[in-house]
Amino acid sequence: MSHRVVRSNTSDGRRQAVEQRRPRSARIWTGVILTALILPLAALALFSLTRGYFYPQLVPNDWSLRAWSLLLRPGSEVWGAIVTTVSVGLAVVAAALVVAVP
Repeated sequence: MSHRVVRSNTSDGRRQAVEQRRPRSARIWTGVILTALILPLAALALFSLTRGYFYPQLVPNDWSLRAWSLLLRPGSEVWGAIVTTVSVGLAVVAAALVVAVP
């Protein structure tokens, strides 16, 4: 459930735990944002497993792992690109931490 515990003071100065629910609009917006993030990734995953996928079809007729086999073959330069991407990402995170943390 989407509950959270909030500490609040009572009228006599004691602290008590009060359970609050998120507003319905917050839950709806969370669902909308998650859907907007997941659907494009699901479409990419679907396209990566097909040979040909054209507009009027609801689901592809031909399924294939050809794209993945080309991507993961030993001669492919994808692994070098992945290493470069991760290296640049780690360098940016390190630089942001140096700048942001006093």
